[in-house]
Amino acid sequence: MKFSIIIPVYNAEHFIEHCVESILNQTYKNIEVLLIDDGSTDNSREVCYQIKEADSRVKVIHQDNTGAAGARNNGIKHASGDYLLFPDSDDYYLIREGLQEIADLLEKSQADILFFDHIIYKGGDFGDLSSDLTKEEVDKSENVLNILIKRDKLTRSAWTKVVKRQLIIDNQISFPDVRQTEDTGFTADLLRVAETFDWYDKKFYAYVKHPNSITAKRLTKQTIDYSFYVLTEAIKKRESITDSARLLSYDSYLAYPYIVLLGQVKEAMNRGELVSDDILVKLKDYSFLIKAGLNPRTVPIRLMCNVLGYNMTVLILGFIMDQTYKKQGV
Repeated sequence: MKFSIIIPVYNAEHFIEHCVESILNQTYKNIEVLLIDDGSTDNSREVCYQIKEADSRVKVIHQDNTGAAGARNNGIKHASGDYLLFPDSDDYYLIREGLQEIADLLEKSQADILFFDHIIYKGGDFGDLSSDLTKEEVDKSENVLNILIKRDKLTRSAWTKVVKRQLIIDNQISFPDVRQTEDTGFTADLLRVAETFDWYDKKFYAYVKHPNSITAKRLTKQTIDYSFYVLTEAIKKRESITDSARLLSYDSYLAYPYIVLLGQVKEAMNRGELVSDDILVKLKDYSFLIKAGLNPRTVPIRLMCNVLGYNMTVLILGFIMDQTYKKQGV
């Protein structure tokens, strides 16, 4: 079994070595690392070539700047592995035996997608790297997706997944051509078509929280348009899901990004970034997602909406989003 590990690189000269080192130092050696230089303007290209010169498993691919989605799609085209992984250039793998243990699981299950746990690293000690959701619990469950959603383990992020390459090829799946929230659409497409799932019950991945990252900034009209487009496309595609249990999982997955977008839109309106409530009016048509109650993060919002109604709930979500940004110092 071969893993292709696809990493978009954009102005990551200070991070990329650490990221790739955590991959190349894995005890499992049958891997390829695809560094997709996304038009970097710093020394990232030179650093990528230095890494490539030191290890033949590394490939460097250059492209004009298109964003992480375009870089990952380019990586998928060049990948040759049985399974694909999508770490970010400033993050890293925590467990040296992680890929070996994942390979052992996949040899048995042959799952379309394997999910793993992560930590959000802000400094200090990592602590216990065991997940609070065990493999035994998942194996005993009747529906793997539902238990992952109920325990808040099914994230939108591409970097928490190991995906069978043939699944992507057969279903012509790609990251949507947007500059933000592309992972939401990619994961939604995977959940529509995948048949089998597995779980690695360790915090294998360190997500490094940077104060200047795009996720730590208030949204502009353009980024809101990206999010609305991705969500709308995902909702259009739900019509292809005929199994009721899978549809519940799919809607429960989309419910959280939907609620977040409601708050982001209202917050942007409050500060004048958006002058029209057109998107809010359109988003009301998707309010059925709030009723899909598997995700524990969405349960309080569903109760709020039942008691206070849609408009008051949106008003409160906008306030919560504003307070969240202020806590982040943005």
